[in-house]
Amino acid sequence: MTNSFALKSASVLILLSLNSISLAQETSPWQLIGAANFSYSSFELAQIQDTQYETGLFLDAIRLNKTGGAIGYIRQDQGLSNRDDIVNDILYLNGWYSGFPERVPGKVTLALNFYHGSESTRRSSGGGSSPGNPNPGNTNPGNTDPGNTDPGNPDPGNPDPGNPNPRAANPSPVTVTSFTDSLTIVNPVLSFMNYSKSLYLDIAYAASDYDTSNVTAGNLEVSQWSLAIGFSMNEQYDWLQLRLFDTDLSSDARTPGIDHTLSASLGWTHWLKSKRFFNMHSFTASLLAGERLYAVDHDVRKIYNLTDMQTGSLIVGANWKINNDINLHVYSGYERFEDVSNNDNYRSIFIYTGISKQW
Repeated sequence: MTNSFALKSASVLILLSLNSISLAQETSPWQLIGAANFSYSSFELAQIQDTQYETGLFLDAIRLNKTGGAIGYIRQDQGLSNRDDIVNDILYLNGWYSGFPERVPGKVTLALNFYHGSESTRRSSGGGSSPGNPNPGNTNPGNTDPGNTDPGNPDPGNPDPGNPNPRAANPSPVTVTSFTDSLTIVNPVLSFMNYSKSLYLDIAYAASDYDTSNVTAGNLEVSQWSLAIGFSMNEQYDWLQLRLFDTDLSSDARTPGIDHTLSASLGWTHWLKSKRFFNMHSFTASLLAGERLYAVDHDVRKIYNLTDMQTGSLIVGANWKINNDINLHVYSGYERFEDVSNNDNYRSIFIYTGISKQW
């Protein structure tokens, strides 16, 4: 209850801040950036996964490009084909400091990302759970889900076996919380950018703890190392970056037979010389190969906390510079997954959109 109140308070604080911030004076040492994003994923050929929605709100504060911090709120809604609904409410905090040490040909930045939140699994009950129910199946031939996960269905089944008229039953299924996880991630990052901004290096560590009230699932600890190298080409109109993910996992109950994963992502960004296509500023593409499970990607402030292993992805997108202060981002992608427990390989198609404003 406390986590939920804190997370909702954080989201309200971000929204109020975005509405109340006035245009900064040119002499102000502070730069503020507000951002909001939304993504939708649809899973195909999956036995369990169905859909996933994700919403994020972030507010960054930067002082003289030397130090800064951020606060954010992330909500993930994951629908499963077995009528469960997994909801994640996550608070995001960030702080960083940049300096120019002697004998180092560039800028060194130390950053710390922190995620904390809850993951609750909600299960819908009712609608034909009793063997004496004269209408245990799908009484609406137009309903494609015989389990009736749609509370708007006028006849979800008869929960009262003594009721001779199943259509007189309560049309709304009962929703209960079956178990709740607590999520905590600490993610320090050490990075380097040379003076000409043509070379970038970083090393990052992420310690993730998933504590659950579900005794069968058990708690999970994840340790992840990631390394990145990026460099510019074509008079700095192109940027290429390679990142490696090396992950160790502790729980056999949650990740049967998997205690280590290794993957690599390759990203390319091109900035346009002429702002055609409705003032498009840049476009990007990225490719993931290998195996990745419970990964943390600090580049995009993303937690990959699906219980199934990601085995590849292809993402393309573009950035539009609406004016000097507002940017619009649109991405779409294809991802592959493996459900080890059910020997099930499936895929997802997703779309992401985000907007940011600078003060």
